[in-house]
Amino acid sequence: MTDDDKPSPPELPPVLYLPCLEHVEAPEDAVIEYVRTDRGHVALVGYSSLDQLKARCGDDRPWLRCPTEMVGRIREAAPFDAVLIDVAMPPGLRRDTNRSVDSGQEADRDPL
Repeated sequence: MTDDDKPSPPELPPVLYLPCLEHVEAPEDAVIEYVRTDRGHVALVGYSSLDQLKARCGDDRPWLRCPTEMVGRIREAAPFDAVLIDVAMPPGLRRDTNRSVDSGQEADRDPL
């Protein structure tokens, strides 16, 4: 396979909505939540819109709006193996109003 035959990576939206561990007042205090897949990979999960994040992570999910060009800086500060866009969180990781979170579960499917 030549370089011309390789599929190009998907284009990222200009901003990503990143799930966080807890609600905070100031964006600089936000702690991004990463997902560990069943194969042990660490993934940054981002959503193309707030609607996507709420639909796939739960309506009570804390979040941070992040310009896509900041993903490289995030990776430098806290390395991860992949960026997953608009994926559904496993039921145990969802945060819906009136439901608790079980952060010990791993992602159901590992695309890596």
